[in-house]
Amino acid sequence: MSKLIPLKQIKNIDLEASHQIADFIFGVLKIGDVVALSGDLGSGKSHLARCLIRAAAMNDKLEVPSPTYTLVQPYDGLLHDGGAIWHYDLYRLEQPEDITELGFQQGLSEAASLIEWPEKMGSLLPENSLVITIKAGQTNDQGESTRTYGFFGDFKWQARLSGLGFFED
Repeated sequence: MSKLIPLKQIKNIDLEASHQIADFIFGVLKIGDVVALSGDLGSGKSHLARCLIRAAAMNDKLEVPSPTYTLVQPYDGLLHDGGAIWHYDLYRLEQPEDITELGFQQGLSEAASLIEWPEKMGSLLPENSLVITIKAGQTNDQGESTRTYGFFGDFKWQARLSGLGFFED
């Protein structure tokens, strides 16, 4: 796999900012894209995935179950180009090669892939993926915590994400 370059880091992301970031990413997402969400258990990967799927569906109340047991959940026709979003949760994937049994290659031709636990894919994660690292931050008195997002990708992702500049580092 080619080396991903660091594109941006955004600190102190609260719930509202995560929705805004998901809206932005949805705006540039197209068939064949892979967005890999990496972070510790409970860091907010599923939250960001839900925000992105709800943004694509234009429905903040949409039930977005975690595909922890099914491993993949397709959402048809949500992309601007008519493609689907396939949401993967690979926490339970036993071997990287098992991703092929989930129709991953087919998904690349008809969907954008949103992948939690991309580390489970090993070298099978496409080189042109956007990797978002998520780290939990401080929790306030109301029990709300912030996150830090790190964005890594190739030069094409760098150009596509240039609009994220409105978020302070």
